[in-house]
Amino acid sequence: MHLLFLGISTAVVSTYLVGKDLHWRFLLMPKGLQQGSIGKHILCSTLSYYAKFLFVIVGIAVLAYLGLTGTLPAPKDWVSDKTAIFVIELIMCLCIAIAVRGSQHPRRVFFYLFNFGLLASALYGLIAFFQRKNPLTAQITTINTTFLIVVISIAAFALMWANKLWTQERLLPYLKRT
Repeated sequence: MHLLFLGISTAVVSTYLVGKDLHWRFLLMPKGLQQGSIGKHILCSTLSYYAKFLFVIVGIAVLAYLGLTGTLPAPKDWVSDKTAIFVIELIMCLCIAIAVRGSQHPRRVFFYLFNFGLLASALYGLIAFFQRKNPLTAQITTINTTFLIVVISIAAFALMWANKLWTQERLLPYLKRT
């Protein structure tokens, strides 16, 4: 279920990417948007946009908790290792979404990713069947240092791929016209 959520969040966030300070004049500036860093610019802009939204939601939740109980929650109760790992996984999804949106045919890439996900799910179900485990409750992998290195490597590779895919010509249809 977790991988399904990450796949769906990649597809959803790819339609809501944010690029701050993008204007056609910005491309003409000498130190403007560099050719190999457009994907990184989109990543930083999207992260800063969603971080502001997240801080507002967390602030409202903390104020609601304070109003209901009269005390603030201890940081160890609402920030854990799983939360940090989940944030790293969401950043990986965002990097993949930027790379997919930068391709010439994003729908075709999503189709291939969906088919790869179906094939991986079928393979995992087959392995779980032969091990006599329930595939819905069995853990796919343990979350350890190797897992984090793989997730960060996938994010870095996707961001490098996005930097190659996003060119100034590819960005022109999305720029402000005013």
